[in-house]
Amino acid sequence: VQALPTLSVTGNTSIYVGEETSLSLKFTGQAPYQYQLSNGLSGAASQDTTLVVSPKSTISYTVQQVKNSCGVGQAGSSSS
Repeated sequence: VQALPTLSVTGNTSIYVGEETSLSLKFTGQAPYQYQLSNGLSGAASQDTTLVVSPKSTISYTVQQVKNSCGVGQAGSSSS
């Protein structure tokens, strides 16, 4: 039996609109993972991942969903 996944999102807490910044996605549990963030950004990953985003307005990035072959998991401790 494998553990359900968790996903933690970390990055700069404040940038100017239009600037690029990196978001680090850190997973636990068995890969591969599917994830969705609060802004609709979704994807698949087989390991910890870094995304580059360039927000057009004030926004927070939080974990909406993370899952693997064992089922739906939960947000990690630093999820925004």
